[in-house]
Amino acid sequence: MFSSCKKVQKTPYKAIIFDLDGTILDTLEDIKNAVNITLKELGYNLTYTYEEVKHMIGNGSFILWERATKPLNLTEEELNRTHEIYLRHYLAEQGKNTYPFKDEEKLLKKLKKCHLKLFVYTNKPHNLALDIISKTYGDKLFELVIGHKEGMKVKPNGNIIDEIARLYSYSKDQILYIGDSHVDIETARNANVKVGLVTFGYDTYTESLLKEADYIFNSIDDLNAFFF
Repeated sequence: MFSSCKKVQKTPYKAIIFDLDGTILDTLEDIKNAVNITLKELGYNLTYTYEEVKHMIGNGSFILWERATKPLNLTEEELNRTHEIYLRHYLAEQGKNTYPFKDEEKLLKKLKKCHLKLFVYTNKPHNLALDIISKTYGDKLFELVIGHKEGMKVKPNGNIIDEIARLYSYSKDQILYIGDSHVDIETARNANVKVGLVTFGYDTYTESLLKEADYIFNSIDDLNAFFF
């Protein structure tokens, strides 16, 4: 047995479900670039900074695009059409400036060696989530990568966590959900599982938000200390 697994095994958790953007990958630069490239191609006189796009993330790509184009007062038809263009640009940009947070890949591999099951549950479109996880982490680190599909409710709906518990025969107290935003806290609460909040992600970490989490991780070192 991997010698540093003793502390992991003393926790009640058998499965860790991670959010993606701002939690296990720093994706914001690629998202910002895709938004601005799309706006420029469409001839819209709008450009967003890193910080501005940060506050658009969390509820899925369509809501992000809706927020980005709010000043334009697009019709529903225009919004749907231009969102598809944005997704094409994001697929092209994705991975150019996306990286794991420092030392996070090492941490995730240690968790897997200690026989924890690792999952990803994100509001990012499913095909894009599979693509970027494969590009950065390969195809064997996570048991399942679940992104948003047409007709599926976005987070904070917790049904996917319920489904993972059912499929893998976990009780809810064996699952820990880790994310970077108020959406992730709401998702965990809706699924009745414990939640860890990483504060190196994309939300605004107010005192009231921090109080809502079961665990606070200010760095990868904090995550490492929690498990090992």
